[in-house]
Amino acid sequence: MTQSHGSSAQEWALTAGPPSKQEGRHCHEGSVFLFVCRSYTRERKKIEKIRVLLVCDNGTCLKKLADFLKAQPDFRVMVALNREEARLMAEHHQDLILLNVSLTPPLYAGLDLAVALLESRSTKMILLTSLKEREAIIDAFTIGVVNVVDKSNYRDIPVAIREAHHNRASIHPDAAGLLREEVSRLRKLELQCLLTPAEKQILDLLLQGCTKKQIAEALNITMNTVKFHLRSLIQKIGGRTGKEAAEIAKRRGYK
Repeated sequence: MTQSHGSSAQEWALTAGPPSKQEGRHCHEGSVFLFVCRSYTRERKKIEKIRVLLVCDNGTCLKKLADFLKAQPDFRVMVALNREEARLMAEHHQDLILLNVSLTPPLYAGLDLAVALLESRSTKMILLTSLKEREAIIDAFTIGVVNVVDKSNYRDIPVAIREAHHNRASIHPDAAGLLREEVSRLRKLELQCLLTPAEKQILDLLLQGCTKKQIAEALNITMNTVKFHLRSLIQKIGGRTGKEAAEIAKRRGYK
């Protein structure tokens, strides 16, 4: 059998799957069927397995999660029950670390382990937590965790692992809602910190539909003073006029 014949048979095996016995009997050479089957088996064994390190400080939870993950055909799972084991096993190349540790406020000590594991190697990490730990979730994304999944939604973990491994930008719905709220809060806070008290007064009146003359009368200041604060307001927020700046501020959640 020539090399080109073997290559063709191997390509056929990968696209069509292993042939049936009936198809094998129609081959010109009886050895072709055996060759193709062996080629198919070898290629199947080459399927990439994602190396997952599961770190969990609860023995019962660890076993359940490990059994669940090991049932996935494309995962190779290692487990660590404490910090020392986690640090040691993380030294071996891991594609992803799944961290399920206690996060007790106010210090959330479990995040210290996340920092230690992430800062010494370029490994992706998913955090298992509960939505009650809001501050911990925000801190987790800040230190480099790629996704957060609520423990009650453990069945979503395999998909989250695969997406993270293949660099697909995806945040689980459990964490996405909190992140949206946090972004909104920070934008509002940024605007509040950016403006002076006088600028805030003028912005409040602009949002009420007041003209520059009405603002001057309401605040008992001159028109030049109003114009000065308006220019500063526009520079900080954006827009071409005070009215446009007020609309931008409103869109950013300013009230």
